[in-house]
Amino acid sequence: MIAGAVAIQLRRGPRDRTRRVEAGGRTAECRRYGLDPAALAAALQGDDGQGRAKTPGAAGGSSSLWTVALAIFVWLAMGAQRQPVEANLPWMAILIAASLAILVAGGLTLWRRTRFS
Repeated sequence: MIAGAVAIQLRRGPRDRTRRVEAGGRTAECRRYGLDPAALAAALQGDDGQGRAKTPGAAGGSSSLWTVALAIFVWLAMGAQRQPVEANLPWMAILIAASLAILVAGGLTLWRRTRFS
C-alpha cells in the first residue's frame, strides 16, 4: 500500500498543476466563494499569499525523507511477530451475519431513496 501511495504521489506532474491553475482561474468559483483570483493562483504556484515562496519539498517531501521513513517502517516491521489470537467461530458467524444484514439494509435504503443516481 505504501508503494502505491508513493507511486501516486510521484505520478503527479506538470499536467496536474496546469489543471489546478485552470480550475482555480475560473472567476465564477472565485466570486461564489469570495476568493481573490490572484491570491488563489499564487497559492496554487506555491506561494503563501504574502509573497513568500514555499520551501522546496514542503508539499511532497524530499526523497531522502521518504527513504528514511520507509526504512524505519521496514525496520519496525521486521521485529513484528504474529500475535496468538483465538477465534470463536460461533461469534464470528454472528458478527458476519449482522454485518451483512446491515450492509444489505443500508444498500436497500439507499436504492429506495436515490435509485443510485
